[in-house]
Amino acid sequence: LTELSKLGINTELFVLRDGSGISHVNLVTPNETTKLLYTIQTKKWFPTFLESLPVAGFSDRMIGGTLRHRFHDPMLMGKIRAKTGSLSTVSSLSGYTETESGELLIFSIMLNNLVDESIGKGLEDKIVTILYEYYNK
Repeated sequence: LTELSKLGINTELFVLRDGSGISHVNLVTPNETTKLLYTIQTKKWFPTFLESLPVAGFSDRMIGGTLRHRFHDPMLMGKIRAKTGSLSTVSSLSGYTETESGELLIFSIMLNNLVDESIGKGLEDKIVTILYEYYNK
């Protein structure tokens, strides 16, 4: 948490009980997540971090990772780099989408208490697609 505080992230809004990220007790806000994703763009290691994220539209597991079966629209291929997260009743997607002009847009979608877990990823995909389309009119 010390390193996050140095980056201007309000760790008072976090509850971290399990460093693996698979605890239902962990709480992180989408706002602080997007703030973190924004702030780190100025760091010299940011290009390495960005390259480490799964890339939408690539079926190769080493490139597409957890996004290899998502965002099937050809216009989105290679335009979304993001980290997924899921537990029972929880689904999240946070990362970047690149506009046609090369600008990186930041997003963080965190869905909790999903009664029907099958809708989470589809809803996240729809939100990111709308974001991409809106900024590429």
